[in-house]
Amino acid sequence: MSEQIDPIVIYAQLPAFGIHYSKTSLWRMEKADRFPRRIHLSVSKIGWRKSELKAWLDSRDAERVNRQAAGRSGGIEANTAAR
Repeated sequence: MSEQIDPIVIYAQLPAFGIHYSKTSLWRMEKADRFPRRIHLSVSKIGWRKSELKAWLDSRDAERVNRQAAGRSGGIEANTAAR
């Protein structure tokens, strides 16, 4: 039986996934449960499981699609009602 290995993505590789946050911003997002928890690989090297990053990116994309759909469904009525 073969086990699937979940690769680790180190900080320097995050831009390849479209993630361009500073280490401090990522730390704050982790503390607020808005980003996957890091894995300490050594004293100075951190990383994240690739599957967790992908799930986070997918959730962000789903939020974006939901916001766009909500904007399309009520945008005109909301704008005219405010006038």
